[in-house]
Amino acid sequence: MHPFADKIGDRHRVYFAGRDEMNRSQIGYFEINIRNPREIVRVSDRPVVRPGPLGSFDECGCNTPWIVDHNQKKYMYYTG
Repeated sequence: MHPFADKIGDRHRVYFAGRDEMNRSQIGYFEINIRNPREIVRVSDRPVVRPGPLGSFDECGCNTPWIVDHNQKKYMYYTG
């Protein structure tokens, strides 16, 4: 749910929130060839952001990923 696409060369990486066995959301991605969007080039083999430890703002899950480019770095913002 809540996909966000980030351009990486001739591909787009689409971040999304999926669910784990405890029904907590986690952020993963897949990459597509933008010239042929049905062609999935790569899928993350594990989440890039997982729920945080007990007591943290994201202990129950991570959702709504958003990438911002700043000073040649990429930052991911998300809600918990």
